[in-house]
Amino acid sequence: MQRLNLQKITQNGRTFYSLVADPRIVVEMIHHAKAKATQDNQRPWDPKRVKEIAAFVDGHNADDESGNQRALGIIPNSPILNICGNLEIHPEGETAWMDFPASPEEAQENFADTFDVIDGQHRILAFGPDYCHISRDEPYQMIFSVFYRASRKEKKELFMVTNEKQKQVPANLLRQYREQLGLLSTDDGEIYQLIELLDEEDFSPLKDRVIMGAESIRRGFKEVQIAKILKKYGAFDAIRRLTSDPGKRARLISDYLKAWEKEYDVRFAEPDKDTLTKVAGLRYVLVIFPLMLTLFENERRPATDDNIRSYVHGLRENVLAEEAGTDQQGEDIFSNQAFSSESATVRLAKKHEGDYQRSLRNNNQAFNILEGR
Repeated sequence: MQRLNLQKITQNGRTFYSLVADPRIVVEMIHHAKAKATQDNQRPWDPKRVKEIAAFVDGHNADDESGNQRALGIIPNSPILNICGNLEIHPEGETAWMDFPASPEEAQENFADTFDVIDGQHRILAFGPDYCHISRDEPYQMIFSVFYRASRKEKKELFMVTNEKQKQVPANLLRQYREQLGLLSTDDGEIYQLIELLDEEDFSPLKDRVIMGAESIRRGFKEVQIAKILKKYGAFDAIRRLTSDPGKRARLISDYLKAWEKEYDVRFAEPDKDTLTKVAGLRYVLVIFPLMLTLFENERRPATDDNIRSYVHGLRENVLAEEAGTDQQGEDIFSNQAFSSESATVRLAKKHEGDYQRSLRNNNQAFNILEGR
């Protein structure tokens, strides 16, 4: 056994304590529910999440499959525990102490089910022997908030206030921090750099329109939204095949977006009610972008402003106008209900992509378009 000091904390007449202890010992003292099983005062726990935290603690950066970029593996926030077993707190003025097991084996043998976990069970479970790879000789401590014999009502309220009352940090801001810390994967880092150029360069239609962190831009595009579109639907891979130069990549996308601006007389820099200048419209045109680049590759035509405009105009005349059922060259297509959801927008873009390929073949345009796209 070892003697551990506690810091006494009083709020609204209720006392609890701050404890610094080794989580590899604490994990042997908690009540262990089965994975994904319903619990009285907790959400079900997910083994995948536990593995992710354990890998982080071990220094693995989840965004970098190469393993070259290491995380600090520090968990500074405190899980919340409730003493329900044979562990006693001994108050001494404004402080307190307790006799605490000195090893995981002692904890497992004499103090199993001593703690209920009110919040932070994934963080604690990550230090279990099946997940944690930190050497026993390596010191690792965490801060725990400890309650003594809390009632069911108190435990439920503590869980609620810890989770419901916290405002989630925007994924966009977390991604910006990961980039600044060098924790993005190689691909994600290049995509981030590309989007940063689109937000900064004068030639870009998206200049000053991208939300790179937590700033507020009216009708702006979040960096994480653009990154997802570029990565998920093949646009970044298609651009990367053409050039490794970040500036050329940014200019290529910019010229492509400008072609759509000219075709439909809109501006991404001055968004109004036009669907094309919203994220749904941007998603649509970027899903089709890889086809446009394939046409340039196979025809060996340079991606000049005029050539890009000719492909966009061809799509508009030969596919979108017919789809819209008007003689207005497809103006109505962007009022289509498909732009109300991501999956529907992508399906529509893929349909138009296929329609355009068939149109080119029917017109005997020898572009040697790749089959099976």
